[in-house]
Formats: sequence, structure tokens, C-alpha cells
Amino acid sequence: MSTVRPRLFVVLLAVLGGVGIGNLGMAQTGGASGTGGDVQAGKEGFRVVSGDGAFALRLRGDLYADARFFPGTTEPAGAERFFLRRARPRLQGRVYDRFAFSIRSDFGIGGPEIDDAFVEARFAPALRLRMGRFNVPVGLEVLSSSTGLMHVERGFPAGLVPERGVGVMLAGDVGAGRLHYALGLFNGAPGASEPGGDVDDAKEAAGRVFAVPFAGTNGMWEGLGVGLAGTVGTVTGTAATPALTGLRTTGRQSFFGYRDEARADGRRWRLAPQARLYAGPVALLGTYTVTTETARRGPDQETLTHRAW
Repeated sequence: MSTVRPRLFVVLLAVLGGVGIGNLGMAQTGGASGTGGDVQAGKEGFRVVSGDGAFALRLRGDLYADARFFPGTTEPAGAERFFLRRARPRLQGRVYDRFAFSIRSDFGIGGPEIDDAFVEARFAPALRLRMGRFNVPVGLEVLSSSTGLMHVERGFPAGLVPERGVGVMLAGDVGAGRLHYALGLFNGAPGASEPGGDVDDAKEAAGRVFAVPFAGTNGMWEGLGVGLAGTVGTVTGTAATPALTGLRTTGRQSFFGYRDEARADGRRWRLAPQARLYAGPVALLGTYTVTTETARRGPDQETLTHRAW
């Protein structure tokens, strides 16, 4: 049995591969007839679409490198260097407009790792269910694509909120797309500056409401959006993974840390009011974030609050 199963698996892969090659041939030669698919290439990457548009597969990625130097300062060894900041290939797919998936890896700083990996069921514009690893719906800048950032790094508020997490989320758009909501339950992470991992059985709830009241009006305030987001949960760190919020400069240098044996132990919550305005080529972003968490070191316990704008 141990030799038959691998052979059957290889045969199955060969059959699937043959079907895939045959379908690709139809996509390349039969697109004009409307019965096959179509292969496209553009600024959004490479895309394969079925003839009826029910199935789509897209391959794209982004690459970003920079250099950090601090003249006239005394920095830790290794602070001044060249960075491969992001190297992210992404595969996305859609099935019958009802289901979608995305898989993205990152070979940049801290990589290789799985950056995004989720599936999504789209019941209606007002109701989508997503499961896997994806952006936690809190920070305004964190939710913006890294390819559209206006600066080399995100601002300080982004370091106080989780960037990505593993969990489940309900989201949707109501009121002709003028109100977006998201509500999810995640393993929990201390913040984008210190991603960390899941250290206990407790979960963290995250929610966000964002309104675009003048969308579709073609007026000067059409690009105005305001929202409120936050998280709440309980976390118990360990000596190996303290799960405490760390703070870094835009040069990726830590400027606030904790003493040895300090760890999170108790309730952690965040609040992040936010707004943005798009007016032609001009974009204004504003966000204020406050994070409160309980830290413990031996018998000593303290409630710490971090704020950034």
C-alpha cells in the first residue's frame, strides 16, 4: 500500500497537469470563439480568465529595496545597510464570483514567510466571510497596499496596531458602498512593529467602521472618508514571546523596549479614529491610535499606554 498510494498520487497529478495544459491551450487559441478562456497581461499582473468569466486566476507581485544610513549618529551594529524590504509574489483566484482566495509569500526582511493566505465567500456586497491569514481591520495605513505608500515607511500609529493575523472576519459594504464594516476574531498580535505569534488560547476581537458619505457625488468632498476601529482581548505572554508592543523609528530602529522577563499579562485594547481625503492628485491621511496593555515582571504589574498620531 505504501508504494501504490504515491504512484496513484503521481498519476493524479499528471492527469490534472494534462487537463491544465489542455485548458491553457484553449485559452490561448479559443478566446475568439467565446468558448475558451483568455490570458491577459497588464499593470495588474498576469491573468487567466475563463470564457464565461466565472473563473479567474491572477499572478502578480511587488519588489521593494532601499538603503538606511544614519550619518553623525551612533547606531547599533548592522543598522546601516541595504534592505530587501519586500519581495512578494501573489497568486489570487476567483470562482463563480462567490468564492475567492489569495496566497502571498514574502522573501524580504524576516522572510521567507506566508504573508497572506485566505479564502473568502462572497454572499452579497454587504456580507463577505473571510478565513485564514490577512490584514486585521484596524490601522488606516496598514490596510493600504504597500505599493501605494506615499512614504518609505508607515507612520508611528501603524506600529501600535496588528498588521496581519490568523482568524475569521465578516465584512461588507452597505448604503451604495458609502459605509464599510468589518468584524473579526483573531489569535492576536502585539503590533506591526513586533508581529510575534499566538502565545495563548485567548482570542482578540477587532472591528472597524468606515464611512464615505459623499461617494459618487462628484463634489469636492467625494474622496472624504472617516472611520473608527479598535481591538480588545486578553493576552498572556511568555519569557520566549513576551507579546508586548514594541516601538520603532521609520529607520526600523527600536527606541522603546522592556526589561528582561517582562511580558504581557492581562487585557489589551486599542482605539484608532481615522480619516482620509483624496482630491485629485492630493491625498491627506490622519489617524490617532492609543494602545493600553497590562505588563508583568515577576510580582510587579503595570498598565501601560502608548499613543501615536
